[in-house]
Amino acid sequence: MQQEEPSLEEIERAMKGAFKELDKKKLEDIIPHPVFQTKFGDTEGNCTHACIATMVMCKLEEVPKLSNDNKWISELNEWLAKKGFYCAIADSSWDVPKDAFVMAGGKSPSGLGHYVIMKNGKLMHDPHPSGEGLVGEIEDYLLIVPLKPWNYEMVWGCYLASIRKQLAD
Repeated sequence: MQQEEPSLEEIERAMKGAFKELDKKKLEDIIPHPVFQTKFGDTEGNCTHACIATMVMCKLEEVPKLSNDNKWISELNEWLAKKGFYCAIADSSWDVPKDAFVMAGGKSPSGLGHYVIMKNGKLMHDPHPSGEGLVGEIEDYLLIVPLKPWNYEMVWGCYLASIRKQLAD
């Protein structure tokens, strides 16, 4: 049985009142559900999990623990598929589409591997509490894309529509 897409009105109703305190950022540059990492270090850190949770708007604890071998991407995609998303990997030479939110991987200021969320080459969310982002070159990108086009509209677009409505009221 095919799942019916929620209407914008249903989503806005569910989110009503959730955006009382809004700073003066451009609406398109707001990360609706920033999640911060709770573990730190090269192998035990969970910045990737925090970025994924931010992108799909879930709790950090919901993102599954991923293996340290090449199976991690298939494990992640199995979990993401249940939420209506897919993760693709692109190397640093990829031409990132304008206005796309992407996870960018590289080195943190401490020299450890790290992921952040960027848009148009600008840091939008660093899951590390320091907020310092990446230093040096971007090494790769993780792209969380919807399996159905309405997923991103629901997650990000409806969030922005709800903010616009709140500001108009």
